[in-house]
Amino acid sequence: MDPQAVALAPIVRSVAVEALNDNVDGNHPIEVAIAEEAERCKVMGDAALLKRMLTNLVGNSVKHNPQGCTVRVSLSRLPHRLLRKDRCLLVVEDDGKGLEADMLETLRRAPSDDLPEHDLGLVIVRRIAIACGGTARFTKAAGGGTRCELTFPTA
Repeated sequence: MDPQAVALAPIVRSVAVEALNDNVDGNHPIEVAIAEEAERCKVMGDAALLKRMLTNLVGNSVKHNPQGCTVRVSLSRLPHRLLRKDRCLLVVEDDGKGLEADMLETLRRAPSDDLPEHDLGLVIVRRIAIACGGTARFTKAAGGGTRCELTFPTA
C-alpha cells in the first residue's frame, strides 16, 4: 500500500449511491449523515481499500438481512485530546438481525493470522482499517442490528 491523504466524504457518498442503485426492491434504504466539520476529513490510506472496506460493511448489512433493513452511514470528526490528534469517525449501522454472539467474539479478538478470511468480510474490514492506521469496533446496534465504528487519525 502506498498511503496518501484520502478524503472520506466522497467515498461515503460513492458507496451510498452504489448501494441505492442496487436496492431495486427498496428493502435496504441507506441514510448518510456527514457532519460539516467532516467534509474535509482526510486519512492516510489507500482510496480503493477504504472504498472496499465501506462497500463490504454496507454489503454485509444487505446480504445478512434479506428481509430488509435500513443502513445508516455517518462521518464525523473527533477533536484532539491529550496526546491524540484529530480523528475521523466513520460509523456503519443497521437495524437488521445483528451479529451472532460468536461472530462478535471473533471480531473482538486481537488481530492475528489465525482469523479466517474466507467468507468473513468483516475481518477484511478490520484489516483494512488497521492498514490505514485506524481501528474497527463491532457491536450490537441500539436497535438490535450491527454497528461498526471505524476511527482513523486525520492526515
